Formats: sequence, structure tokens, C-alpha cells
Amino acid sequence: MRLVLLVVIGVSGALISHRWEASLVFNENLNLLAHERENVFINQQATTSLHSATGYLLLGLTGAICLVGSRAYDLRWLHALNLLFLAFVAWASISLLWSGTPELSFRKVSILVLVTLAAYGIASRFSLVDLMWVTVGYFGIALLLGIFSEISHGVFQPWVAGYRLVGTQHPNTVGMNASILCLAAGLLTFGNHRHRGLLGGMLFLGVVALLLSKSRTSLAAFLVAAVVVALLKTRPQLRLMIAALALAAICATGIAFHFANSQDVGEVTAAASLGRRDDIGSLTGRVPLWHEMMKYADDHPVLGFGYGSFWNANRIDNFSDKLRWEIPNGHNAYLDLLLNLGIVGLSLYVAWLVTLAATAARRFLSQRGSGELFAAGLVTFLMIHACAESLVLAQGIPSLLLLCCAARLALRPSDIAVPVGVIATTFQ
Repeated sequence: MRLVLLVVIGVSGALISHRWEASLVFNENLNLLAHERENVFINQQATTSLHSATGYLLLGLTGAICLVGSRAYDLRWLHALNLLFLAFVAWASISLLWSGTPELSFRKVSILVLVTLAAYGIASRFSLVDLMWVTVGYFGIALLLGIFSEISHGVFQPWVAGYRLVGTQHPNTVGMNASILCLAAGLLTFGNHRHRGLLGGMLFLGVVALLLSKSRTSLAAFLVAAVVVALLKTRPQLRLMIAALALAAICATGIAFHFANSQDVGEVTAAASLGRRDDIGSLTGRVPLWHEMMKYADDHPVLGFGYGSFWNANRIDNFSDKLRWEIPNGHNAYLDLLLNLGIVGLSLYVAWLVTLAATAARRFLSQRGSGELFAAGLVTFLMIHACAESLVLAQGIPSLLLLCCAARLALRPSDIAVPVGVIATTFQ
């Protein structure tokens, strides 16, 4: 059944967010200035892709089939995680009443509902460990196919300065996917005596892909998540010592930077930025973008502009023209939520994330399951990642996995896999 779920998620993910020629297009645009490139995000917001619609419908159908075959009365529906996310979905749906572009909001709300249905259906039948194996399979295969696509197009050149692994998506997305693969494969490798060779290979693939993507946000978020996972696994007597050592290392680094000469600082900065020197001071153009976004946030602070409606085709075009680079979103999930759903929507989502992190950590400390530890690491990674990217709100496979973990923790008091037969038996 893990294989069946992997196939479903793999097909859906391919339809939603993977494009075989992505690396070729990315490399062709490298020779163009930012304002000279065609902004494909304008067309994506203006029209509905049949491929992505089919992918989301397949996920929703899978969730419905799983829910039909589950024992709903055995599930724990009255949990803070369920109530908070239900309130978030309800608020997003109500925002259609004041949305500036209701057709765009309706499309985004429909996707949100389908992903939610898929997550709760999957969570009712599959354990967190099942989800970890599916995560390794999906992202491992996706990264391997991405590398093969670059080889087939003749653009796989990691030895060339400025190269970034694109695969079938975007370097920043590749970095996020590789980080999640590292979390799942790493925990399964150290907690499983079987298939260690395969899992170790997937862990190595994830680390290499993360470094080749040169996604600084993903790397920083992954390191924080790894520290959190290590602290949770460590004995209580050692946690304080590890935290103190980490704090001391940060202080020592700050002192070293204060006394180091400019050349040394430049070399360290270049290494920390993975060799990318593109406007580090403004976080690759993010700071000016955030400044412009806050001007709009002051206009609708409580309600927002409507779920998914702020980044319509006109605003994407205006922002891209003004700031002179391709802008698909706010590159900050929290700011995007503030603009779309106001303070109310942002508060609900942040409360859900914090509750999820606390629930996963508490469950792991009491049950010591690798699935609960993965959930804690995943939510930590995505919470940090959301500070400089909005990919978690794109409602792709990473968002589905996060919601699956939350639903599983809420629906089941313990992470014991429910025996699952073939798909057809779910209707019996």
C-alpha cells in the first residue's frame, strides 16, 4: 500500500509541479537580464492548468477513497490541530466574499479543500512511518529524474561556476525537496536495520542535491531542523549542554567576525552563501519586495485581500516591472498570508504550526517514535523556510506531507499503522 500511495502522489506531483524542460528554460534565461525574461507566473495565475487540476483532483479522490474505507468513529476529530485548521479553511472560504479576484480565490480555495481531503484520508489509513517511506521514494525519484533530465538536455554541469541544480522544477524548490528527503532518509537510516544501504544512498543524494541547488534558505532551515531533531533525540541531561554549546558557537562566530578583516569576512560569507553573490545584502531582492508588500498590508490589515487573490496577474506584472525581476509570490509565507487573509488568517495558521510542533515534540518524548520525530523536524524546517519563501503555501507535495503529519497526530493517539487491504476493499 505504500507503493500504491507512492504512485498516486508521484503521478499527482508530476502533474502539479514538475516540468521536464524546466532546466533548459532556466539555463536559457540565465543570459538575460531579470526584466528581459518572460514572467511565466503571470500566465499561471491568469489561467488554470489542466495538468495541475487533474493532479489535485486525483489527490482529493484518493483521500475520499481512504476516508470511505476508514472507521471514522475510531478517529479523534476533536483535537486542537483539527479545529485550528478547520477554522483556517473556513476563513479562507469566507474570504471569497471580499476577494478582489473571486475567481482566483475560488480556484485556490478549491485546491486547499482537495489537499485537505487528501491529507486526512491518507492520515486515516497510513502511519507516520509509512509517510516517511513515501517521502523518501517520492523525493528520491524526483531528484534522480531531475538530474537525468538535465543530462538529457546537456545542462548538468556542476563543475561550472554559478551552476544550480534545477531538475524538473526550480533550484529553490529542489533545495526544499532535498532537505525533506534528508530528514526522512536520515531518520529511517538510523532507526531501521533493514535497507540501510538504500536509505543511506537516498540521504547522500539529498545532501548532494541540497548543495547543488545552492538554496541558502533551504540549507539554513535544514540545519535548524537537524539541531531540533538532535536535541529531541538527546537525553534530557545533555540538551541544556548542547543548547549552551550552540549559543557559545554563535557568540564566538560573532566575535570572530568583529575582529576579522574584510577579506576573511568576504571569504566566509561566500562559503556560507554557497558561492552565490547575487545581492546578499537585500536577501536577493527580498527586502525591497517586503517593503512594498507592507504598504499594501496596511490597507486591509484584518481581512486581507482574499485567499490567494493578492498575487493576481496584474500585481505580479506590476511588482516584477517595478523591482526588475520575476516575482511569483512574496517570498515570505507569513507576509503572503497577512496580505491574503489578514491578521485573522495569519494568526490561525501560525497557531496551527506552533500547536503541530508542540504536539509532535510531546508525542515523540512520550512514545519515542521516528514518525513523530520526523513530523517535528518537518514542521520546524517549513516554519523557518517560510521566512524567506512561500513554497509551503503553494499547496504542492511538501504542503500535503505537512498536513498529513498534522492530521495523523490529531486523528490517532498513537502512531500504529492501520492494516490496509487493496484499494477495492475500502468500499466493503
